[in-house]
This record gives sequence, structure tokens and C-alpha cells, in this order.
Amino acid sequence: MELRVKQKAAPRIRGRPPKGEQRKPKERKYLERQCEQSAQEALEELPGFCDVGTKKNSKGFKETWIGYKVHAES
Repeated sequence: MELRVKQKAAPRIRGRPPKGEQRKPKERKYLERQCEQSAQEALEELPGFCDVGTKKNSKGFKETWIGYKVHAES
């Protein structure tokens, strides 16, 4: 399995585009694309590295985890 590196997108100009300028449409999100893919294609598109997540619990303390997150339906 090869590791994929996230690439930064080119800076985007904020606001309404000038008259006559056509911006390219936004790329569809992963979950939208996944509905039309086969299981094998969806698994190949998953990142090969784990991610770090943090959230505050009901007591106000930070909870941090390192790992993968998969949404799977049977």
C-alpha cells in the first residue's frame, strides 16, 4: 500500500467572480462520490495514513484519538 500525501490547493480568490469569468466547479465530496463507486474503488481511495482527532466531551475536557474512521453499512 502506498502512502498518499495531501497537496495544498491553489489559493482561491474570495467573493463574486468578475463578469465573464468562469470558475471551475467544486470537486464533489468523498461521500458523494462513494455512492457511485464499487467497493474496490472506494477502498482504494481511502487514505493510507491515520489521522488525529480532538473534541470536547460533555465535561469540557478535550478527548484526542489517533487512528482511522470508516463509515460502513452492511
